[in-house]
Amino acid sequence: MKHPAAALMAHHDYPAQLLEAAAEMSARGRHEVSVVTAQMACEICAERVLRAYFNCSGAKFLESAVDDLLPSYNLANDKVRSVYSALTQDQIHQQFFWSEYKTLVSIRNKAVHAGARVQESQSQLVLRTARLVVKHLQAVESRAQQFGHGEEHDA
Repeated sequence: MKHPAAALMAHHDYPAQLLEAAAEMSARGRHEVSVVTAQMACEICAERVLRAYFNCSGAKFLESAVDDLLPSYNLANDKVRSVYSALTQDQIHQQFFWSEYKTLVSIRNKAVHAGARVQESQSQLVLRTARLVVKHLQAVESRAQQFGHGEEHDA
């Protein structure tokens, strides 16, 4: 498991709770924490999608090996996105929010790795974008669950 909060991932509202916490942090002027928290919500959703598609595609046996090879669940990472797109057939990088998501990741990385300060306007952009990414990923996850249920009925 890549994410320290993996035990909590079964809770369906966890990404929504993270986005709510990110909004609260932004409102309190803690923009750096807000940005990091918003990206956590995106990565948790990406991990859930990958797990759902491993489960419904008959490739569950590959999940652990692929998990070990991925550096994170950050879809801005080319390797992660390549696995995601191959498994889900979702070309997330063609979505209207993709350039903003790349900006979100850049802002997060600068804050975490270089100690850059995050402005309120950047925090608000990150929150808007993270909400769109989470909504999209939840829709993709839902399709996997529908696909999985269809497989069960065919068996």
